[in-house]
Amino acid sequence: KQWYQRRVRGRVECVNWNTTELAREAVANEFCQNPGGRREKPYCYGADGSILECDNIPQCVWDRDCYVGNGAGYRGKVGVTSSGRRCQNWDSDFPHPHGFHSKTYGWAGIGPHSLCRSPERSGQPWCYTTYLFQRWDTCDIPECNRDDFSFYDF
Repeated sequence: KQWYQRRVRGRVECVNWNTTELAREAVANEFCQNPGGRREKPYCYGADGSILECDNIPQCVWDRDCYVGNGAGYRGKVGVTSSGRRCQNWDSDFPHPHGFHSKTYGWAGIGPHSLCRSPERSGQPWCYTTYLFQRWDTCDIPECNRDDFSFYDF
């Protein structure tokens, strides 16, 4: 998630991420980010190469059991499909080989777990099933709406 803050502590400018060792993982801009979820808070690099923590930014709540928009930000705990099938571990290729592994899709919440996600940004979170005769299925997760869920913890 990128946060629209360019200055840290009011004075220091963040450098463009494409000039850092994280250029492949971060969006090429000067905003505070947390590429790969490496740190607790968004941060950026200063011109001297120092890591600058970005303050006064609301923390996005990722663990609501609802999804927003294309579903890529869903981080809930549902691990069963709409048809009641258990989800296959994303880092496993059994029983269904696939290309969505944590090394490449960590940004989408893919990891060594069996929880529903939407790594290709299709909307409704889904998963590969452990059932040999059903490759994948969507998960019964509601779309978030502002009346029922809060998105940020301050």
